[in-house]
Amino acid sequence: MNEWISCKERMPEIGQRVIATNGTFTGEAYLRGHRKAFYRPYESEWDAVFDEPVTHWKPMPLPPAKGVEA
Repeated sequence: MNEWISCKERMPEIGQRVIATNGTFTGEAYLRGHRKAFYRPYESEWDAVFDEPVTHWKPMPLPPAKGVEA
């Protein structure tokens, strides 16, 4: 799995779905808008929901290959 990327190092592309964390909560998010704010999939701004900004992120993992059983 990919290593965490610091937001100080670089940010994901706008609209790219990523796994994000603030050190307490980890979940899906994406970068949106000219302010480059992280949002949760249900359109709520990350900082408004968790009171702590995203500090690290990593790309979403690829889905399993078709035909692969659990």
